[in-house]
Amino acid sequence: MLSTLSFDFIGDLPLARASCGNSDSTRYNAFLCDALASDFQWPDHCTDVISSLNDAARGNIQEVVWCGNAYCLTYRAGLVEFENVLTEESGFSAPIQEVIFALSSWRVFLADRKPATFAYAPPPAAEP
Repeated sequence: MLSTLSFDFIGDLPLARASCGNSDSTRYNAFLCDALASDFQWPDHCTDVISSLNDAARGNIQEVVWCGNAYCLTYRAGLVEFENVLTEESGFSAPIQEVIFALSSWRVFLADRKPATFAYAPPPAAEP
């Protein structure tokens, strides 16, 4: 599970790093963080995907597919699957709420243009 996201710049290039508190950090960095840096260069790039994922999280949409320059993101059944279209590597998925959090945080970082760290707090479990 995602714990924190840290964002910074190397020169003019934005950089994202995930911390998960377990071995998942490598996979989150290889897919989620790389997708942010590769395909979402401006705050507005995040907005449409966030809106679609929010609609899916509310149950208004069953499937969302978005493809950028390097990654395709596909939402199905509560998870967002990542596929690197350049290397054809796939096999990583994250809960939709983590991806919405990552895109929302990245959008703030890009708008502010300052290094930042965001802590993820999972939504409360639904009551039976």
